[in-house]
Amino acid sequence: MSEDKKTLRELLAGGGRHIGAALAGLITYPIIARGLDDDGLGAWALLGAASFLLSLSDLGLTTSVQRAAVTEDHDRAHRLLSLALMVVVIIVPFVGVLAYFFLIDLPTDAAPALVADARRAAVVALCAGGVMALNGPIRGYVFARGGIRYVANARTAASLVQVTVIIAGFPFYRSLVVPASALFLAYLVDLLLTIRAARKIDPEVHIRPALPRDRGEIITAFRDGGAQLAVNLSVVTALRVDLFVLVRVAPLSIVAAYGVAGRAVDMSYLIAKQATVALMPRLGDPAQRARAVRIGTGVFAGVIFSGMAALAIDGQGLLVAWVGDVAGGSTPALVLMLLAGAAVIMSTYEVASSMVMLSARTGWYCAVPIMIGSAVNLTISIGGASTYGVWAVAGSTVVGNSIIFFLMWWTARPLLGWRYRQVLAALAPGFSAALSAGSVALLLRGFGASSLLGAFISCAITGLIGLVAASLMLKVTAPTEVSDEGDSQTP
Repeated sequence: MSEDKKTLRELLAGGGRHIGAALAGLITYPIIARGLDDDGLGAWALLGAASFLLSLSDLGLTTSVQRAAVTEDHDRAHRLLSLALMVVVIIVPFVGVLAYFFLIDLPTDAAPALVADARRAAVVALCAGGVMALNGPIRGYVFARGGIRYVANARTAASLVQVTVIIAGFPFYRSLVVPASALFLAYLVDLLLTIRAARKIDPEVHIRPALPRDRGEIITAFRDGGAQLAVNLSVVTALRVDLFVLVRVAPLSIVAAYGVAGRAVDMSYLIAKQATVALMPRLGDPAQRARAVRIGTGVFAGVIFSGMAALAIDGQGLLVAWVGDVAGGSTPALVLMLLAGAAVIMSTYEVASSMVMLSARTGWYCAVPIMIGSAVNLTISIGGASTYGVWAVAGSTVVGNSIIFFLMWWTARPLLGWRYRQVLAALAPGFSAALSAGSVALLLRGFGASSLLGAFISCAITGLIGLVAASLMLKVTAPTEVSDEGDSQTP
C-alpha cells in the first residue's frame, strides 16, 4: 500500500504542476473570442488546428525516443533523439506548405478582409507549429527521464508569454496575426526552456539533428515510430479534422460554436491528462506497470467522469461567461454533450494505451486499435456531415472511442496478466464517479441554468461528489495481495 500511495502522489503532483500551463488556453481563448467576431473565431480555430498538424512531423519517433529513455540504454536514447530532430527538420517545411495551401480554406462567403488576414496569420501560426514539432522529441525525452516538473515550468512560462503578447497586442491591432504571433513566441520559449531541462537532467545529451550509424537501429526506430505516427494521425482525425470537415458544410459561425465547445472539452481533458505522464517510468517497468495502470486508470477516469458530467450537464453557463454568446444555444450544448461523452470513454483506456505503447513488443499493439476506431470515426464524420451536421461530426468520435475501448483492453489485459475482474476493478472508480456525478448533475440542472453562480456551484458540487465516489471505490477495489496485480506478460 505504501507503493500505491507513492504512485498516487506522483500522479496528483504531476497534474498539479500543469495548472499554470493551462492559463494560456483559459485566458487567451476568451480574449480572442471577444477581440474578433464569430467568423474570426472560427478562422482562428482552423489556424490552430492546421498549426497542430505540424506536430506529426516527427513521424512518431518521439515514442521511439521514450521507449529507449525508460530503459538504462541512455546512449541509444541520445541517438534516437538526434534522429527524431533530423526528421522534424526535414519534414516540417513540406507539411507546413501543404497545410497552407490545402487546409487554410475559408468558406466562399467569408469576407475578403478576413481571408487576407487569415492568410497572413497562417504563415506565423504554421511557423509556431514548426517550433512545437521541434520541441516534441525533446519534451518526450524529458518526460521519460522523469522531468515532468521541468516541462510544467516551461509550459507555465510559455503561457505567461502568450497571454502577455495577446493582451498587449489586441488593443492596437485587431488581427489574427496577434494570437498567431503570441503562439509562436510561446512555443519558442517552451522550446528553449525544454532544451535547458534536457541538459540539466542529462548533461551528456546532444540536442542536434543527426543520423545513427546503425541501420538496424534506424529501422527499429521507424517501426516503433510508425506505430506512434498512426496513433497521432488517428488522434488528429478524432480531435482536429472535425473542423475541416464541418467548415465545408456549415458557416464559420457554426464552426466557431463547435470550436468553443470542443476547446472546453479538449482543454479540460488535456489538463488532467498531463498528470498521467508522471507514470511513464512506471508504465515501462514490468514490475510496476500493473499497479500504475490500476491506480492511474482509477484516478484519471474518476476525474474525467466527474468533470465532464459537470461540464456537459451544468456547465454551459460557464462557457458563455468564458467566451461570450457564441457558446450559448443548442449547437454548443449538443457538441459539449457528445464530445464530453467521447472524452469519458477515452479516459478509460488512456493509461492502458500508454502502457501498451511503452511495454509491448512493438508500438503497433497500441496503434492498431486506435487506427480502427479512428477510421470508423472519420468515415461517419465525412459520410454524415452534409446530412446530419454536428450530430455526425461529434457523434462519430463517441462511436470511434467506444471501438478503441474494447480493442485496447483486449490488448492490454494479457500484457498485464489480468483477469477480467481486475480490468473491471480498474474501471470501477470511473463508473462510480459517472453514476454519482451524473445523478447529482441532473438534479442540479435547473439550478445550474438559472445564473452564472448557479452554474458554478452546480459544477463544483457535481465534480466533488464524483471525485469522492471515485476515491472510495479506488480504496475498495485495491488488491489485498501482491498476486492480485497479475503476472505481466509481453505479447
